[in-house]
Amino acid sequence: MSLKNDQRIIASVLTTCLLCLFLTPPSQAAEQNDFVRVSGQDLMLKNEKFNIKGVNHMDMDSLWYTDRFEPADDWITENDFILLKNLGLNTVRLPLKSDYFQSPGPSYAWRESSFVWLDEIIGWADKHGIYLILDMHIPTGGVYQDYQIHPANQIFWQDDWMRGRFVDVWREIAKRYAQRPGILAYDLMNEPATLDFDKYQKLMRSTARAIREHDVNHALIIQPGMYVKPDQSWDFAYPQIPDPQIIRSVHYYLPTEFSLQGASWLASNATQTLFYPGLTLPGQDFTWDDQEILKNLKSLKAKAQADAPHPVIMSEFGTIFTDRRHGQLFWINDAIRAAAQLDMGWIYWYFKGPSLTGTLSITTNNMEVNWPALHVLRRAAK
Repeated sequence: MSLKNDQRIIASVLTTCLLCLFLTPPSQAAEQNDFVRVSGQDLMLKNEKFNIKGVNHMDMDSLWYTDRFEPADDWITENDFILLKNLGLNTVRLPLKSDYFQSPGPSYAWRESSFVWLDEIIGWADKHGIYLILDMHIPTGGVYQDYQIHPANQIFWQDDWMRGRFVDVWREIAKRYAQRPGILAYDLMNEPATLDFDKYQKLMRSTARAIREHDVNHALIIQPGMYVKPDQSWDFAYPQIPDPQIIRSVHYYLPTEFSLQGASWLASNATQTLFYPGLTLPGQDFTWDDQEILKNLKSLKAKAQADAPHPVIMSEFGTIFTDRRHGQLFWINDAIRAAAQLDMGWIYWYFKGPSLTGTLSITTNNMEVNWPALHVLRRAAK
């Protein structure tokens, strides 16, 4: 073969390589370089392990109300992201509801104002180097789930049409945000309140398929559902989703007698303040301390990985603050240390609320700050 022929072949190969490089769809290039990806038990970003350290941050003005369809424009602010970045945190889990994005009645139109609101938050997060988890905290119909079965939230599980709208909202989100690497993952549904595990699993599979019609870039976070055992008691299990980019999550508040004592939404027979560490509850032969929390979380992670080595994150944990300190900071610190020891990312519930007392929040919309709690998060993040 002549030298000229060799040169032509080499030139042809180089041209082909260059065309492949420049004509590679942006989504594929971004998938390799910019998106947080699942790799075995780990999350990876640009070939380095990514450890989630963050807070939940929601619009308290609208999220919990069935008749409020548009989020407030002044609850979540750019200054929040500046503070979180300065604390060393890297993730915000953003609780949403389906009704933000689609009208629940005819004509079932997309609510563009809510997408504009979300676009602005994504922009702030990108600007300050914070990753977002989009958490569909409340499904179509606007009634919270929270693993608490009651007539109002069972309507969603009884109505095929409502579950179809839920899937449609996720499909639309995937269509709009497939190319946004600042979104870490989609958390498909929060704490499903049904004992019909098959129905929950079917919904999660349908949702995952709808997302993958438009978006192969983002990981999907799956929470456990409830099921009835042969002895008629119930337990948790994770739905099987045939997708390589699955993260499983746990929510941790144990012992709830301590972490949620005084909660206005929970019935309690407590007549005195409970302290941590050193707490022994009636019927228990052990003391709650850092080792007990570690043991608990280790068990939850093992259950989440019983069938496959998915990454597991602690996407909620938190404790109510009152006028009196009774070990909340120790509990938060021990939960974070246990998660870190088990190689689990952590996300505190929650960042901003209406008050620093009687809630789990560590800041308020009036710029009050629980500095001791923030210092615990900062030390853990650094």
